[in-house]
Amino acid sequence: MLHDPELHYLDNAATTIVAPEVADVIDKAMREHWANPSSLYGPGARSEEALNAARAAVARTLGCKPKELYFTSCGSEGNNLALLGAAQTRTFGKGIVVSGFEHPSVQRPLERLAAQGYNVTVVKPQADGTLDINKMLASPQTKAPAPRRRSISKSNPVSKMFLPNSPYSRAWLMAMRRRSTAIGYSART
Repeated sequence: MLHDPELHYLDNAATTIVAPEVADVIDKAMREHWANPSSLYGPGARSEEALNAARAAVARTLGCKPKELYFTSCGSEGNNLALLGAAQTRTFGKGIVVSGFEHPSVQRPLERLAAQGYNVTVVKPQADGTLDINKMLASPQTKAPAPRRRSISKSNPVSKMFLPNSPYSRAWLMAMRRRSTAIGYSART
């Protein structure tokens, strides 16, 4: 496919061709560390070591602790784990604020949480497709003393929405970190 001069692949928002050096690392891991990393036998222990090394490397890059990092098979699984897991295992209130252009893998768990009694506030995009960050910050769900959660996607290939890396978006993220107990933030670029 990469060598087909007739092919002009333009759907990188949905999926991207894997870089050869990444494919090589994945291929090696799948061939050498195929065993269940939870097993006690030798190949399983080596798989666990490789998995822990990968987790530590990614955690260093993201600036988090390895135990805070979970690998999932896809973004939808990760969003479900983050949203439903946080809601069902934490005790920081039932207020959730979300942007109106979230991916269905964010919308559906929030619909489920709303049916379970969570107060989900959706801040709709403006007519020009942008998000009014101040509306998200001013949402009734963000008022003290009720703890709160907020979620925003940096990009969404379904709606073609993209939040640029601007001082404005960075200021919003900093405000979110200061005022929220937990942040749901899914990025797909």
